[in-house]
Amino acid sequence: YLESAEQNAKEILVGKTSRQETTEVLEGITNGYKIAFQDGKLVIAGTDDNWIAMALYEFEKKVLKSSKYMSNGKLMIPEDLNLNESHDDPQMIARLLNRGYTDIALNTEKVMSCAGEGLIKIAQGAVGDGNHVYFVLRNSGDTQAMVFKYDMTGKQVAKSEVFNAGHCNDMTLNTRTSTLYVAHGSAAPKKLTPAADNLSIGTVKNISVNTGALTYNAARNCYGISQGGKNLILCDAGFKSVQSYTRTDDADYTAQGMGSDDHYIYFPMSGSKDNVLVTYDWNGKYVATLKINLSLESESMFYAGGNYYVNFHQSSKGAQLYKVTPVFNYSFN
Repeated sequence: YLESAEQNAKEILVGKTSRQETTEVLEGITNGYKIAFQDGKLVIAGTDDNWIAMALYEFEKKVLKSSKYMSNGKLMIPEDLNLNESHDDPQMIARLLNRGYTDIALNTEKVMSCAGEGLIKIAQGAVGDGNHVYFVLRNSGDTQAMVFKYDMTGKQVAKSEVFNAGHCNDMTLNTRTSTLYVAHGSAAPKKLTPAADNLSIGTVKNISVNTGALTYNAARNCYGISQGGKNLILCDAGFKSVQSYTRTDDADYTAQGMGSDDHYIYFPMSGSKDNVLVTYDWNGKYVATLKINLSLESESMFYAGGNYYVNFHQSSKGAQLYKVTPVFNYSFN
């Protein structure tokens, strides 16, 4: 029945209904779902469509297919049933992968552009903290680069001086120290250029591992580093290597930068017709390859402020930042 149908004393309310019972059940759920009785009605609700789909799969698995509740052709659900999950930080792609859902579609939405300045217009790394996004762009000769800072409305609020960081393959942000690091790339793989939050450029930092892509995770206080799509190296907060893995995905795409959340590391890789996010866990295990149906060349990705972003280069137009959102559907089996 549509929710506009006449209300009955006993109902199962699924999804985003306007009924008071749905609103009441979701109280206290920040990002997640809850399945419970409210005023005699069974409510299956989530904070968005993905969480609703997950709630339905949980209900199917733990109730409909459970001999505890289903027997002799009857479904008997106790009034104190309470299945719920809530997170302050959604990390939606990770939540789905954690449950083994790897067949995930990704929607893309352009959120802002950074055209660069003068001859410095080739997009490379990008990173954000939920309040601002930072882009590093270079010239075609790999001799000049600048970092640009934008607010979340797409307005430029600061820019660095011109500096030389080679190919500027990737960039990450240590949110604990508010320090940006730009990876020089294959010509100087053990060099990083730091920049402060005000975009003042620091002295080049030498590290012990080759770097073409890098990401920082504040919860773990560590860096993920890779080069050429072949390896994954975990470093401590001082860029000392603590663990090294060989990548096993063999993706037939061009290696670019990398990004991460608390659960997984994501490698954006570009192809002639589309892009992919190749995903590993923090123990170096390959998890999934997620397709992005855009033909632009991906450069880097990051997770911030509850959203995943991928930075693309578009010829003569510089950096094009897209929000990447998972789409997860429920199908009764």
